[in-house]
Amino acid sequence: MKTLPAYTEKPELAELLDKVPLLPAEKVEPQTTCVTGATSTIGAHVVRRLLRAGHTVHAPVRGSETTADVAYLKAMPGAERLKLFYGVDLLIDGSYDAAMVGCSSVHHVASPFYMCGSKKNIQNKLIDPAIKGTENVLASCSRTPTVKRVVVTGTVLVAACDFRKAIKTEWVVNEESWEGACSPTDFPYVYGKRCAEKRAMEIAAAQSQWTLVTLLV
Repeated sequence: MKTLPAYTEKPELAELLDKVPLLPAEKVEPQTTCVTGATSTIGAHVVRRLLRAGHTVHAPVRGSETTADVAYLKAMPGAERLKLFYGVDLLIDGSYDAAMVGCSSVHHVASPFYMCGSKKNIQNKLIDPAIKGTENVLASCSRTPTVKRVVVTGTVLVAACDFRKAIKTEWVVNEESWEGACSPTDFPYVYGKRCAEKRAMEIAAAQSQWTLVTLLV
């Protein structure tokens, strides 16, 4: 299996992103937050932004302390407030428990990314892990009494209502909009994200400890 290169960022792009002013909502009292999927493209940007705002970030990662994936995180401004947790597995219940201790919020970015293959592989490597991983992360949230808010990062395509047509017209969506054309064989990534987000909403509705925010990017 080919090993993908560790995520990094061109210095000039990171410098440009750091010039984007913090929003009023970001200028809150520093807190401790957990970011799953911190070594991914989106996850790394979330970590960088949180550190810039003065927060302490717990970052659970699959690799070890010597893994190249964490080098970019360790080099970020404010990394003295970054704590890495190694050997975490999205599909193992309880794997995120330690990383969430003391956190008031959780940003769930981690998700399997498997775009092609047989129907069986799509189900086993993409759709089932997306749902199970969400269940495991939210179970850890519920076992951590300090967690009061969970932000689940999905894709805007789950709300497209047949995005192949929507991209050609004026596109207005709300909380009731769901992509209905995708399936395990037709845009399976979008289908998996839709299933995971709906499962997150079901879990959130069944408890009162934390509130759920779904962020479509």
